[in-house]
Amino acid sequence: RVMQGYCEKYLGAEPLQPFMQWIREGLGRRTGATRQQNEDAFERALGDAGINVQAETPLSIQALIGGTPAPGKPQPAVLVAAVVDLIAVLAQHQTLILVLDDWQWADDASRQALESLRSRHLPVLVLLATRPANDDDHPLLGATTLHLEPLDPAEAAGAITAWLPSAEPFITQEIYRQSGGSPLFIEELCHAAARGEFQLTGQSANAAWINALVASRLARLPEAQAEFLRMASVAGNVFAVWLLERLSTRSEAAAMFEALAAQDFLVPAGQPGMMRFKHVLTRDAVYATVNPTRRRALHERVAHIIEDVGGEDAFEWLEALSYHYNAANIRLKAAHFSEAAGDKALAAMALDRARAQYITGLRSLDALPEMDQAMRLRWCGIAQKLGQTCVFDPLDVAHDFALFGRAVALAGESGDINALARAEYWLGYMHYGKGHPRDAVRHCQAALRHARASDDQRLAAQVQAALGQSLASAGRYDEALPLFAIAVATKRQQSRPGSGTAIGSAYTLGRMAYTLGDMGRFDDARAHFDEALVLLGDSVHIVVASVQELMCAVLLWQGRWAEAKALGEQGADMALRCRSRYLTAMGRALGACGAWALDGNTVALKGLRESTQWIEDRGGAVSTSLNHGWLVEAAVTLGLEHEVRQHAARLFMRARQQDRQGEAMGRRALARLAASSGDLQRARHHLDAADRA
Repeated sequence: RVMQGYCEKYLGAEPLQPFMQWIREGLGRRTGATRQQNEDAFERALGDAGINVQAETPLSIQALIGGTPAPGKPQPAVLVAAVVDLIAVLAQHQTLILVLDDWQWADDASRQALESLRSRHLPVLVLLATRPANDDDHPLLGATTLHLEPLDPAEAAGAITAWLPSAEPFITQEIYRQSGGSPLFIEELCHAAARGEFQLTGQSANAAWINALVASRLARLPEAQAEFLRMASVAGNVFAVWLLERLSTRSEAAAMFEALAAQDFLVPAGQPGMMRFKHVLTRDAVYATVNPTRRRALHERVAHIIEDVGGEDAFEWLEALSYHYNAANIRLKAAHFSEAAGDKALAAMALDRARAQYITGLRSLDALPEMDQAMRLRWCGIAQKLGQTCVFDPLDVAHDFALFGRAVALAGESGDINALARAEYWLGYMHYGKGHPRDAVRHCQAALRHARASDDQRLAAQVQAALGQSLASAGRYDEALPLFAIAVATKRQQSRPGSGTAIGSAYTLGRMAYTLGDMGRFDDARAHFDEALVLLGDSVHIVVASVQELMCAVLLWQGRWAEAKALGEQGADMALRCRSRYLTAMGRALGACGAWALDGNTVALKGLRESTQWIEDRGGAVSTSLNHGWLVEAAVTLGLEHEVRQHAARLFMRARQQDRQGEAMGRRALARLAASSGDLQRARHHLDAADRA
């Protein structure tokens, strides 16, 4: 059984997109169908594969076959676990090949599904087609990589001859030269040559030129076909046949699909009732020719048709409705569906998709002529959800603090104290995640005052935990520990291994243990780390990586280099699987500290430098004084004076931001350097500063 799916870059792409496509195609699940219809089709499809549905399918798979959930409940269209469980069941009965195209645009949930699939070691061949990826793209590590090179002259000549049987050798050579061996460019240049429009420009083809060639082909179509193709481009790169039938007429659409397929614009999409443009660049080129006013009107028509078909429960169409209403500048509708699509993506842990949808919703509300109190509070609510998408990786907050600062301002204007408490909390949390403990403490303290004033005890407990983390990050341990104790006691009774509450408690316990470790209370730290790991259980979660890396830092303070090296690398590996940029870099950095301490490994030192720079280039800084303390130590040991100055400056800058965990180490190394040159006064200065830190 070959299961195929593709990824798209557009706002209208749903979470777990490539997996949902083959589920719909191969297992009979249909958008808009009733639960009973989907169950019947599902059982027939699995029965054909020799599977006893009642006996062999885990409960999680039921999420794949139901109809749309009740309105207002932002549950995911499909769970990552359900997808993997279904593949596991199929793999017991059939040889499976899973083909995932345009993987460079895969959402976070799809990547998690693939990673979970790999971790089970199932007998499945996975074929990913992707543009060149970074070496750290975890799902590709260990894979057999086949680099598709451009066509060579002989291969290109064969392709050109297929398009232009009577082409002169000179034309064949020139098309190959201009195309660079790209099959798409070869096809478009052959189309131009067939029309007598091929020019010996001496240039090489590029995307802009392809746009011009496609636009030229479009202009030569009969107007009815050209208008139909423009409507199709507004519908998307891949679209449902019924959608174009409603935009035009059923009889007209059938003839148009046939004619445009013959003209090499459209091809079947590989799913029943779906068509697509031959290439995404072809779609974009056609879309660019649509008059902006006409384009907005078409987007609005498409949105109305989809909303009408989906009815009140248009759950599976949320992303498309967000995309089309946003493109049509229908602001309130765009905000509504963007928020709903964001909720759906957040529930599926497709955090990248959720961020894009929430930001679209905020921009839609900002585009309104004015916002009343209800709209201000709604804006603040969406901003809070945006914060939830960034909890596990602050480096994903590309918008600095402007959005969260605006939420505080709007909440203040609304006069709603509870909304202000939540806005201050998220602004404080973002400062904490970005390594600004002083600002984090200030905003968390304000949030706590407002939470208590609004008698929101649950929020107050949540803010206390964040305030404790911020105080600990600032080195204010005497104030942080009581808050940690309160937060842990509040959650401890409700926590069971693997639950959401347990994961929050585990992180708080980890931060508490890290604080105790920096105070030299290593036995207490170990006990808290052990409790955190029990709460996390066997879960594959980003908090596991975070706790492992906090443990690594404490092991470094104890001088347990080999254990620290191993645990840092484990944390980085888990973070990479869960797609946290900050924790991936930090785990590698801390593991490299252990490797350097073991045997002066200069390769590890290079990794420490690069990981630290990677964090700082992306606006992160939390706990990076640890990194710079080690880098000062290494530079002093190796006699690298320029690096000593460079990292000492960064270390002092972090200390001024109240991040002091690595300052004592760095100062001690600087004292040793000063003493070695006979400057005992400067050595004493650095040792005094180390004592204060």
